[in-house]
Amino acid sequence: PSKFYEYLGFKKPIIVIAERDSELSEIILAEKLGELFYPDQINELSEYLLNIWYKKQNGGLIDFKYQNIDKFHITNLVNDLQQMIDK
Repeated sequence: PSKFYEYLGFKKPIIVIAERDSELSEIILAEKLGELFYPDQINELSEYLLNIWYKKQNGGLIDFKYQNIDKFHITNLVNDLQQMIDK
């Protein structure tokens, strides 16, 4: 999904609700880019959001750092595409 790349630009954890076998869920899990919830995990999502809210209300910060964000930079994506075309 194109919005995914926009969300990466904020450098905040991404909260995703996606199907188990979706490409987006695979990327989020493999690259540790945020939190993934499946459509049937309403309680888990609610608990996660409440925890973030409580932490923020008490002056806390969300400790989060992307592990491999550079691989999604446009320059790297273009280079990867060029390598696939050249094969």
